[in-house]
This record gives sequence, C-alpha cells and structure tokens, in this order.
Amino acid sequence: MAGKKVTVVIAQSPGKNPTKRQLEENIAAALLLEPEVEVSLIPHLNDLTPDHSGMLFLKSVRGDMLLLSWLFPRAARWILDRDLLRRSARPVGPGRVPR
Repeated sequence: MAGKKVTVVIAQSPGKNPTKRQLEENIAAALLLEPEVEVSLIPHLNDLTPDHSGMLFLKSVRGDMLLLSWLFPRAARWILDRDLLRRSARPVGPGRVPR
C-alpha cells in the first residue's frame, strides 16, 4: 500500500560555503532513500523572483511540504507570503519540534 508522500524542499544557503553545501547534499541524499519523501533543491529564498522556476515549483506542490531553509522561520514565511505562496505552516526552528 503506497503511503502519502511529503515533499521536502531544501533552499540552499546564500554563497558557496562548502560546509553548508555538503550538509544540504547529505540531507538530500539521506531523504532520497526514503520511499515516502520527494526531495527538491532550490536556490536561497531571497534569490527567488515570482517567475523563477524554484518559486513556480513551490507554488505547484500539492499536499504536505517541508521547507528547509537557512533563514529564520519568520523570515522564510515573509518571503513566501510576499510572493503569494501562502500555506498553512507551523514554523520549526532550533529546539522546536512540530506537534
């Protein structure tokens, strides 16, 4: 029986910090092995314009989505709201676990 898939979107760090890029790649690689997870990498949220393919992808996601970003949760939400991508979201940050 196929379960419901969740889309995990990794918004890359600004710049080309090799440590951060390696962490992003490690997370993506680990998630690719999970059958109930779809993974996508997009540029940093600040680099997305309303017509950027990354933003168009975010707008096309149906169902549950988990966005991993280097931004604080509130800042990420503001960027998504600015570009009219409003979703029911619960911010999760360091030390906070969704319920």
